Amino acid sequence: MLKLYEEQGPHLSKLAADGNSTCRRGCSHCCNLLINISLPEAIAIAEKLLQLPPKAVGAIGRLLYEQTEKLTFDKEAYFRANIPCVFLDSKKECSIYDVRPVPCRTYLAVSPPEQCSSEGGEKIVARLNTVAFDLEAVEEALRLSKQRGYPPLIAPIPVAVLWAIRLITEGEAGFLKALAETPPMGNA
Repeated sequence: MLKLYEEQGPHLSKLAADGNSTCRRGCSHCCNLLINISLPEAIAIAEKLLQLPPKAVGAIGRLLYEQTEKLTFDKEAYFRANIPCVFLDSKKECSIYDVRPVPCRTYLAVSPPEQCSSEGGEKIVARLNTVAFDLEAVEEALRLSKQRGYPPLIAPIPVAVLWAIRLITEGEAGFLKALAETPPMGNA
């Protein structure tokens, strides 16, 4: 996935610039969206996390687990609940920016930033068309999953990253156990 991110990066940057995207560093309204990612994307995140000191990994793991309890199929209700991504730091910046998943890379708003906020009720957010990038990422995730013999899973970030951590640290047996033990995901 990292190779795809590297290849797509310049094209997405150009699209954002040419399309007058209003997304800026520190604007984190979209970091309250319910984001589903593929297992290969989660593995990239987990590999980055596992480079941190064990105490930090444990703290992040607890936050991921806690966030699974807040999940719901109602994306609007989740957004209105203003639940920030566990990877958003105190400066409202992404702490995993270099390995952030495709939905985070391709959510390029052109609306004024206040339109993206969950405060004040529902608003319309205009976005640039990134369907081609999204489809390319899905194809790559499916290819990688098949190549490595993993199921083609898509799950909310907290769940997928917990699965990926287990896969990396405990191997296939731990991963399969994690799938079976996935905690109830709130209303989901």
